Amino acid sequence: MTIGVYNNQFTPETQIYILKGVECDAMNNTYWGVYEDKESQLQFFLNNFEHKVFNDFTYQRVNGVVNIEGDFDEIRKYNYMIYKNRKAGAGSKWIYCFITQVGYVSDSVCSISFETDVIQTWRFEIEDSFLPSYIAYEHRDRWYKYPNQSLMPALNTQPENIELGTEMISYEVDKLFDDTINDWCFAVVTLTESASKNQTDRNPKGSLILGTPTPLYYYIFPFNIKTGDGFYNDLTCIDSGGKSHSITNLSDVYGAITQTSKWVNKCANISVVQNINGIKIENGQVKIDNHFKVELCYGGSTEIETYYIMPLQHPTFQNMNYGYEKSNKLDILSMLKTLIDDKESKLFWYPFCYSMVTTNNGAFKFYKNELWKKLDSVYFTMVSSISSSKVDYMPLDYKYYSLNNFLASLSESFEDSYEINLPIVSDYTASLMQSSRNSMNVGLNNTIRSNEANMAIASATGNAMSSIASRQNNTNISNSLEQQLNQLNNQSAMNDLALKNVMLQGGGSLAGIIGNGLTGNIGGMVSSGLSGTTNIMGATFQNDYANQITMNNVNTQNNIARNNANLNTSVTNIQNALRNQTTKYMAQTNIQNAIDTYNARLRDARATADTIVTGGTDAIRYFDIGLYIPWIYILTPQYEYIQKAKQVFSVRGYATNLVELPNLHTRKSWNYIQTVKCNIVSHDIDVVDLERIKQCFDNGITLWHTKDIANYTLNNDELTDPSQVDKYGSILSHKKGD
Repeated sequence: MTIGVYNNQFTPETQIYILKGVECDAMNNTYWGVYEDKESQLQFFLNNFEHKVFNDFTYQRVNGVVNIEGDFDEIRKYNYMIYKNRKAGAGSKWIYCFITQVGYVSDSVCSISFETDVIQTWRFEIEDSFLPSYIAYEHRDRWYKYPNQSLMPALNTQPENIELGTEMISYEVDKLFDDTINDWCFAVVTLTESASKNQTDRNPKGSLILGTPTPLYYYIFPFNIKTGDGFYNDLTCIDSGGKSHSITNLSDVYGAITQTSKWVNKCANISVVQNINGIKIENGQVKIDNHFKVELCYGGSTEIETYYIMPLQHPTFQNMNYGYEKSNKLDILSMLKTLIDDKESKLFWYPFCYSMVTTNNGAFKFYKNELWKKLDSVYFTMVSSISSSKVDYMPLDYKYYSLNNFLASLSESFEDSYEINLPIVSDYTASLMQSSRNSMNVGLNNTIRSNEANMAIASATGNAMSSIASRQNNTNISNSLEQQLNQLNNQSAMNDLALKNVMLQGGGSLAGIIGNGLTGNIGGMVSSGLSGTTNIMGATFQNDYANQITMNNVNTQNNIARNNANLNTSVTNIQNALRNQTTKYMAQTNIQNAIDTYNARLRDARATADTIVTGGTDAIRYFDIGLYIPWIYILTPQYEYIQKAKQVFSVRGYATNLVELPNLHTRKSWNYIQTVKCNIVSHDIDVVDLERIKQCFDNGITLWHTKDIANYTLNNDELTDPSQVDKYGSILSHKKGD
């Protein structure tokens, strides 16, 4: 029985299939790669899904309603319909539809409402009419292969709207350098004066580093962190001329710093440098380029052979083949495959994954994996300076690899800014002797001069005392003579008076007068001499005599006073001279006291513990834990976020944001495509249907290449040969628009 609308214009020859269990839907999921052409398309549906066929229906119009025979409870289980209006002409085709509603008409009749499945209906017209379009998301090829190369992850770094959490998990990859490099360091001893025995190198103005003047002098001593000083017995240096030199160990250097006069109080700093460009250590030998030389320096009990830093030239920094320690080959790609998987290559890139270089002391730098030239061949090199412990670990072929520019790569280096300084201990006795050497020499000389001065002072004091005694005795004698002379003068005056009296009186005994005078009986002499004279003459002679006596006494006193004054002047002069000598003696005594004090300090110094000039940094902990060793790590989100991202990428692919042909069938099980203003041009597709098709692709649609729609556990590997894919995951033919 045929049920439908009768129309005199058409013979009722329309054929209808209704199907059960078809899993495609109107907008999101559809079959695509499960058949090869229009004929096999129909057979796919009929062979894989339970169906019923109805013949001799009248012409069916798009998105209509048809009544068919059947029990409602049975018919309502069917969800898909295919029909063909046979008499519609040569161009008649199968129309694929979604059953949108099953209605009850009677116990034996049901009404079916249907809507055209525009994707299945125009499947092959769509594929033939697609033009390059703006693709927001799609399943892209995740790996590519250049000739003679292994598979490499395609570079896709377009932002994804996926939550990654706030914490990243780090996974250890490897050390940047072998232990043969990590175990070696260089102690750079900085002096304020040259320790070179070569007079031509002992420039008082300091040294030149890269043409830059500095008042400091740098000496380099390599040392092995693990093996210690015993290793130095076999350590030699091969200079640029091929000459071999033995290397002094660091312990002897410490001895020189504290005990050798050329080094004591001259050490400004001892820093530890992980690497010095232009110096290599290989198999127990130090090799240097022509910017360094081996120089014999002052040492302690033995002479110290060390590196004297010659001026460095800029061409050294352009030469990456000498003096720059190149790291191990780091295969980050293999580690990523192990940590994540070898499917979703986008998880290798930032922000889902990135690398970190650190020395585990708090300093680190992140590197985006996608910016390495070859992810399976990552290299670093060390760059450092003798003036600091800071080391830059410079990536090679990272970000600026096309430029091959040293300075550009240096700008991306990881700087370990931890300053490693060794402690400097000052030998108190040696330091005191060194710092007081000049004053000590002056004190000794002054002691000699003081002894000589003491002898001179003693001699001068003795001479002065003798001179004073002699002058005092002479003065006493002179004064006594003056007094005796005065007496004689006075007696002479008396005698003269007596003679005059005799002459006047003519009487008296001359002998008696003289006798009285000689005996000092002046009164008797006068009485004898003047007896018989007139009173007038006697008074005259007596006055003359008195005046003469007075004059004699005055002259005598004046002469005695003058003698005493001369004595006092001489004594004063001698005393002043003695005082000056005594002052000099006291000065010499003070110098001797200073020397005695210095000797006392020296004895105290020998009993005083050495002092720490600088404690340095925590070098022992730094080396013991290995905080100087650079490591590279892989950082990923926590597991749950990685799994979430995998699921998202598995279902709908990667953000693309490119204009090219979409990948309609490049995976085994499904392809997701989402476009922006899908670009399909066809004169065969109905205009209304064409707009709906474009809407489907703009909203995002999954094209399934298997009957098992929505089974995301299926293998969905790429079908394209990786050699036909570029580094960004684009299929080469699609880029050309073919």
